Amino acid sequence: MDMQMPEMDGIQATRLIRRLPNGADILVIAMTGAATAEDRAFCIEAGMNDHVGKPINAVELLQKLIQWMGKPTAE
Repeated sequence: MDMQMPEMDGIQATRLIRRLPNGADILVIAMTGAATAEDRAFCIEAGMNDHVGKPINAVELLQKLIQWMGKPTAE
């Protein structure tokens, strides 16, 4: 989930996704230039499962996807 989109930011989009009937089952990983511990905590608090800072490191992103694949997203 890109955090800075033109119509709606990633926080708003994630909150709307989580309200969908099966929204808790959708994996959402933040992708943002805001990479501090506070930024990550804000994303997690908003309902995202994880956080990857920009510029995106392909290996880190792949590791996170592998980590979450098959794992229940609603915890």
